[in-house]
Amino acid sequence: MGEKLSLCMIAKNEEKFLVDCLNSVKDIVDEIILVDTGSKDKTVEIAKSFGAKVFHFDWGDDFSEPRNISLRKATGDWILVLDPDERLAAEDILSVKKLLSEKPCAYSMPTINYSYAKKPFLNFFESDKYADMNEGLPFYWISNKIRIFSNNKEIIFQGPVHELVEPSIRKAGLEVKQTDIPVHHYAQLDEKRSRQKRFFYMNITRKKVLRDPNNAKAYLELGREYFNLRLYHRAIQTFRKGLSLTKDIFLVTEMNDKSGLAFMKLKKFSEAEKCFLNALEHNDKSISAADNLFQLYKLQGIKDKTVEARNILVKVLFNNKKYENVVEHLATVLNKPLITNFNAYYYLIKSYEQLGDKNAAQEWKQKLSLQGVPTLSYHDIGDSDSVWSIPIEEFKAQILFLKKEGFEFVTVDKIDFKKKQVAITFDDGRLSVFEKAIPFLEKHKIKVTLFITTDWIEGKNIPETENYSDFMTWDQVKKLSSKGHLIASHTISHRDLSFLDEKNIGGELCSSKELLKDKIGFDVNIVSYPFGHFNNLVLNYAKKNHYDLGVTEEFGFCQENSLTMPRIYILKNISIDTFKRLFSSF
Repeated sequence: MGEKLSLCMIAKNEEKFLVDCLNSVKDIVDEIILVDTGSKDKTVEIAKSFGAKVFHFDWGDDFSEPRNISLRKATGDWILVLDPDERLAAEDILSVKKLLSEKPCAYSMPTINYSYAKKPFLNFFESDKYADMNEGLPFYWISNKIRIFSNNKEIIFQGPVHELVEPSIRKAGLEVKQTDIPVHHYAQLDEKRSRQKRFFYMNITRKKVLRDPNNAKAYLELGREYFNLRLYHRAIQTFRKGLSLTKDIFLVTEMNDKSGLAFMKLKKFSEAEKCFLNALEHNDKSISAADNLFQLYKLQGIKDKTVEARNILVKVLFNNKKYENVVEHLATVLNKPLITNFNAYYYLIKSYEQLGDKNAAQEWKQKLSLQGVPTLSYHDIGDSDSVWSIPIEEFKAQILFLKKEGFEFVTVDKIDFKKKQVAITFDDGRLSVFEKAIPFLEKHKIKVTLFITTDWIEGKNIPETENYSDFMTWDQVKKLSSKGHLIASHTISHRDLSFLDEKNIGGELCSSKELLKDKIGFDVNIVSYPFGHFNNLVLNYAKKNHYDLGVTEEFGFCQENSLTMPRIYILKNISIDTFKRLFSSF
């Protein structure tokens, strides 16, 4: 196929932008086709000075009509479509030329849309590569559409506004390839012009809706124009009407996402949250919806939900193969591994691997400390709203997975670091463990370690926050001990030992040890520090009271017996895939 390239464009009163546009491509295009729709400035004169073939067209509220005239007037083997407020970078010209040596096909190109205003989703695309191209517009976002394609009479633009060739290219069976060569778009350099164009687009899309009131896509386009004009209530009403007309995944996702942004502008955050979640429910690969949900929680300062939304966002970015974006988003915010951010670590490590940075991947793996014997910390087996309550079916699935993987189940005092073992532990002494977990575990001949808070067993000093489930009796604790389960200390009252003085630390550790021995008839020499917190004073008193082992909140697998052994807390809604990933070694 030949390599003659035709630039096809339409214009009206574009003298401010046209010179820079044509200068950027004059060394690569073989002809310039410009269809003018009624310019009253020097647009036509400028175009002709570059040798353009200029054709005049009476505007009829349909962008596709002049676009298609430009295509039919082109004589080149290939067509490049640009608008007057767009350019190519000089360093990309040769790369564009190389594309034309391919067999007939089409190329989708990213468009860098420069902006004065920082919007949430712009965070992912900060780069220094084209820093000299921004014309003082500090932010930008990326969109993609087909810009270069082989000249073919079957290819036409469709749509009165936001017109595209994509549908006709699919119908023609032309292969679409993605290139990373960008088009640079400067619509917002002239804010007055930009707003005038928005009103212009709005009127065209309104007419489209009136002509075809059952066209959901038309409502999406009109809603976008209302949003861009900051008519947020009207945008929401328009998206709502569009949603009632379609079940198309793309349209439903887009209209929910854009509705959420409109609600955010109106500071109606609960409605915005519903919209973003609906968008992700219909399309779990929507980067925009995932990022907007993250920004929503971040804006409100909701820490737990912000962490959860970041995990969702990172997964979406990873699944879209945006590995550099994953690194940009996570590398500076992850400072301590937890079960709640474990997936973020996983996707960061896998992204470094995909980018070929094995050293960075290994460095982050080491921070997880997933070498040795895993000790898992559970609390309650039930359906309460507490994050510590694990539904019994989730618990069973986790245990059966470990059994299938060949782990030997041991109590904390029986760990052999040379073997493939796992220690299951329960903190507090919850009744649900006795009634639900133990019968299942005993069917599989699994022994566990139970860390008992003695006051709570006796119904004393139970904080309101811990009243999400009931506690065992001493008879039940003693029965578990007699069956071979290991009973250990979780102190007397579950106070944070790291905030106590020597006398109170000693009382919590010593009295707990004495009471447990009195109740079960065995000496207790293992402690679980409440909240996993400890300091040197706590460790000294643990030694004085003859504790040999202690478990903490530190994330990781155990590599040696000590008074600071790490554990992994298992919380509600930890998916089975995440659970399995803990033991996968990546």
